Amino acid sequence: MNQEVKWIKYLTRNMGLYKLDVYFGGLIKALKKHFNFNYDNFLSYVQGEEIKIYVGEDDLKGFGELIKNHFLENIRLNKDPFAPLDKISKDLVKSAKEISNRPISSRAELFKAYSELIEKMHDYQIMIWFPVMCEIGLYPYAKNRLMQLTSDEKAWGITAEPFEPSAIQQEFIDLLKVAVNFSEEKLQEHQKKYTWMSMRFMDYTPYDINHFRERLKEIKNPKQELERIEKELKEKKKRFYDLLDSLNLSKQDRELFIVVNRLNYIRNTRDNFRRVAYYHAKSLYDKILAVLDCDYPTLLSHREKDVAKALENGIKLTGIYQPETYIHMWKYGNFELVTENVKKRLEKEGIKTLKLENIKEFKGTVACQGKVTGKAKIITLNNWAKDCAAVQKGDILVAISTKPDYIVAMERAAAFVTDEGGITAHAAIVAREMGKPCIVGTNIATQVLKNGEMVEVDAEKGIVRKIK
Repeated sequence: MNQEVKWIKYLTRNMGLYKLDVYFGGLIKALKKHFNFNYDNFLSYVQGEEIKIYVGEDDLKGFGELIKNHFLENIRLNKDPFAPLDKISKDLVKSAKEISNRPISSRAELFKAYSELIEKMHDYQIMIWFPVMCEIGLYPYAKNRLMQLTSDEKAWGITAEPFEPSAIQQEFIDLLKVAVNFSEEKLQEHQKKYTWMSMRFMDYTPYDINHFRERLKEIKNPKQELERIEKELKEKKKRFYDLLDSLNLSKQDRELFIVVNRLNYIRNTRDNFRRVAYYHAKSLYDKILAVLDCDYPTLLSHREKDVAKALENGIKLTGIYQPETYIHMWKYGNFELVTENVKKRLEKEGIKTLKLENIKEFKGTVACQGKVTGKAKIITLNNWAKDCAAVQKGDILVAISTKPDYIVAMERAAAFVTDEGGITAHAAIVAREMGKPCIVGTNIATQVLKNGEMVEVDAEKGIVRKIK
């Protein structure tokens, strides 16, 4: 008999039933396919489009060990441990581009194209999860190894801080270059190069030129800003290699720390390939909507297998299928969709709701030092675009986690506070790039703080405090 799963809250996101199937069902399939690893336990508690994602503790540890062993074994054999990730990423984009240009004249051809793309999207979940899951096994191992070699407390931060620009930073660098020597032609080229960055899924719209034109208006002293960023990147790279050179490392240890740095770079660029693929695959999904005679909200409210079945059989997809509250769960490898007595089922699974009353201050992990006071601005998952637009200069940006889409708001904010993440999270990396105070991993910031209330972010001690 199976023991009860010990569930650990891991993420909060927003997505419908369809994306849950593609992302988490896809990860389960991809791990089995590429690494013969069984990840049996995922539980998503859904209220509207906000989803609290829980994972089985043993599965989490096993996944972390799988990734650690993958990298260490490839380093030992002098093989490229990133080769599978690179191939999966390129295959997704290649497939999306090819399919977008493929002449499709029948429903059977459309179903075939869709099936091919979905398989690549399933595979890509490995690329999405590997850099995050390194915090479970590989990073503790690497940090422990580094601390055996040096007593410098700053060494791990230098090792883990990627010296290559993130996707967000590279786009900003290129936009600064447009601003320094502006021409309409250069702006158009920039829009063409980065139009895909808005594509969180196929139901999003690519950035038009006005998006970048508005961004240009907010840039002050572009030449100086460009020089500052490029100088900082060079200094990061120099600090990293100076550290490695000073430690007289073995070849395997040196490669280990280079892998850590590259993984953190990938963590901040891993969504690039997926968004590029969505940009190209949008035309395919538009054809699918026409055949199914539905819109995106309808499609995204159904399970992936039901969408595939409807497409294969030429059936119209009607109505919003998903309920307002439900549990989407794989337990011991078996899938279950719980739509009745949801709270009782959560209790049965040992998942309890936190009571957050009369909390005036709370702690997190310091990602970038500093101390500022400002108005809290909460970025919600279901209304992030409007919330980001409301952030004013000097506000404290508060979010479950940050994403590339938040970059304009992050440029205006004085500090960042997040529920999730560690020192290698997106918010942490961007905070250090921008030199802004940041506290991550508070678990409760978005639930405790309210829009507009004055908050002190003490990113020296890792404390967030309400101010009367």
